[in-house]
Amino acid sequence: MTEQLAPKGTWYFLRHAQTAANVGRLYNPDGDELTASGKEDIARAAAYIKSLQVDAVFCSPLSRTQETARLLGLRFLCEPALTDRNFGEFAGKPYGSIKVYCAEHGIDPGTYAPQGGESYGDVQGRVLHFLRALPPGDYLFVSHAGVIAQVIHALTGKEFGEFSVENLALWKFVDGKLVAADWKPWEV
Repeated sequence: MTEQLAPKGTWYFLRHAQTAANVGRLYNPDGDELTASGKEDIARAAAYIKSLQVDAVFCSPLSRTQETARLLGLRFLCEPALTDRNFGEFAGKPYGSIKVYCAEHGIDPGTYAPQGGESYGDVQGRVLHFLRALPPGDYLFVSHAGVIAQVIHALTGKEFGEFSVENLALWKFVDGKLVAADWKPWEV
């Protein structure tokens, strides 16, 4: 476990609902819209999510996260640090195409920043900088798989291939310890 991030309180991370690009297994372009199925999932989850006792809700500025938060009935603060990775020239291309490109060119995909985009390290830097600055408290963050993956890695040491971050699923940390992963209690 890294000492870079030592939260005090309960932190919930929620990935946005399903989008068309998620269905097509594409790196999300800006403006990607929620699917009908994603909106149905939100309707099922809304009462539970709204019942969470938190001091604040922070949301990525991208439309898919803000629409998710609005449809859940949440009042939120827009936080640019929670935005999805900018995939640059790979936006809208199939998942895995960055790894293929990096393999073909002898580049480490973990440090690669596509033209017009950012690396995973760039994402990690901005996300952890924001989170470290928060005072102790209970928070809900509505964000993206890549952002949530950076938090999971920072707090547990797990690598992205060791877990998945499903649409509209909660990850719950209490005082920095993972207590619920890819959790959808409204489906029980």
